[in-house]
Amino acid sequence: MKKLLCALFVCILVVSMTLPAMAAGNTPVDQLNIALNKQEGFLNPYTYSSETGYQITHLIYDSLFILDENLNVTPWLVEDYSYDADTLTYTFKLHDGVLFHDGEKLTADDVKFTFEFLQAHPKSRFSQPAAVISEITVVDELTLTMKLSEASADFLDKPLCEMGILPEHIWSQVEDPDACNNAVGSGMFQVTEMVDGEYYILEKNENFWNGTVAVDMLYMPIIADASTRQTALLTGELDAATSNLSAEVIEEFVSSGRFNIYQGAGFPSTMMYFNCERAPFDNAEFRHALSLAIDRQDIVDTVMLGYATPGTNSHVHPAKSYYDATVEEPAFDLDAANAILDELGYLDTNGDGLREMDGEALDFTIYVYANNTARIRIAELVKAWYQEIGVGITISALDMDTVDNIVWPGYMSAHDLDFDMVMWGWGASTMSASYVNRLWNSDLEIGTSNVGAFASDEVDALVTAVSAETDAAARDELMKDLQAALVANYPAYVFYYADLVYATSQKYDGWVFQNGAGIMHVKSFLLSDTAAAAPEEAPQEEAPAPDESAKTETPAPAAETAPEAPAEKESSHSNTWVALLIPVAIIVVIAAVVLLKNKRKK
Repeated sequence: MKKLLCALFVCILVVSMTLPAMAAGNTPVDQLNIALNKQEGFLNPYTYSSETGYQITHLIYDSLFILDENLNVTPWLVEDYSYDADTLTYTFKLHDGVLFHDGEKLTADDVKFTFEFLQAHPKSRFSQPAAVISEITVVDELTLTMKLSEASADFLDKPLCEMGILPEHIWSQVEDPDACNNAVGSGMFQVTEMVDGEYYILEKNENFWNGTVAVDMLYMPIIADASTRQTALLTGELDAATSNLSAEVIEEFVSSGRFNIYQGAGFPSTMMYFNCERAPFDNAEFRHALSLAIDRQDIVDTVMLGYATPGTNSHVHPAKSYYDATVEEPAFDLDAANAILDELGYLDTNGDGLREMDGEALDFTIYVYANNTARIRIAELVKAWYQEIGVGITISALDMDTVDNIVWPGYMSAHDLDFDMVMWGWGASTMSASYVNRLWNSDLEIGTSNVGAFASDEVDALVTAVSAETDAAARDELMKDLQAALVANYPAYVFYYADLVYATSQKYDGWVFQNGAGIMHVKSFLLSDTAAAAPEEAPQEEAPAPDESAKTETPAPAAETAPEAPAEKESSHSNTWVALLIPVAIIVVIAAVVLLKNKRKK
């Protein structure tokens, strides 16, 4: 019996010694090394340069509301609020005791200043949703009202979840916000060091108002190459990366057992825009032919290794409640594509393999980010298919900033731009009914993300109606009408919606996967149950219901491959505690059996 107890003790000791290598739980850590894909500007709401940068600004600047991991609008700086539907007026009460990083108190005056500054100095992502604010009144130090010029179904989400609150005492002196190098907010981290092109250092805000920050410092090196980032993760130099894993390395990370794996639905789209102002792309039937000459499923299988949901030209993920499966997407059909081009009169008269329009060969250029191997590979496949229909393609791979400046200068849509086609990616904004106005409105002051300058009276009417409709059921029906109109007009071609998967070191287990967006958000850096609770009776029922959508609008990060997962599945990560419980359970069973036998002997 003594030998048995000794053996059991040794087994338990061996198992317990494995704990440091297992998930640490949501406990504080001194430092996390998290790789960025690229330089992200000065990390304030006006100077970030990609979706990753936008997510990081939320660690530095607090917003009035945030989206939780399930994309529900949740009060953040706001302690309580109400909405008067008759006067279209919101009343907000802020949390007391919120300090900016420099020690100044955040008040209702800062909130008023922020949104008035935003209206005076447009920023693509935030300005159009904020334009509906007609009047802001400060009631007292912590209370203000916002009156709207018209009903806005997603006002709490956009812009109030998205725009970080600026300190008036600093930004009132800023004349050119796009060149502002200040990053003083009230968020959980503050920027303490930045070396251009090399790294950022963010340190914990010791005076953070809304819970305990779990990490003392974030060291964020800039590593542009995806394979280099993934190698650094495997060797332990990195604890995480802001981009998801490439499909070809997922199994290596999973099978090693040394990483926590987080995965879930991915709403970002990978797509191709046509310049709808330039002939022959201004002809919907020509765009129809180009769409028929692309094999979506082949791209999903060969480029994404099956780890994505095929795209929809309606730009609505099939998982969304307002997706209409009856809308017929263009199927891969080279014969049909050739027939359309014949009918349009685009013929190969000189036998060189290229059709002509007005004597000029149909030979075009497609821009693509040079560091995005997935998009380059897709462009190569498209080029081969287009050769089969007599359309020539030259692939021009340039750095991200250069492509953006050509196609989306200043993050604003514009007329008369010099491009034919571009490989592009939107974040989860394409899943949101609230974003369709800026994605497709032909008035580019409103359609700030209408990259291809697409114009349609029918679509304009629908996106305007969708944006104003506060009844969820009615808006869903409008969205279905919009999907049919977009598919019929072929303004762009969506290849796929990549699912998202991340590998992190087991040094820290506090990461929280946000559906459709990933792991880089405020909930990932708070100790569990330390943030202030939402009001017990938040008066959301009196306000227009926010759309359950993700919140991104800048080009998606470069690494775009991820494993297949059900579109709305719960996020998951490897649970090493299971590995602990199994041997312990076996030991307990063995002990019970032996003790029972000894008892019978007696």
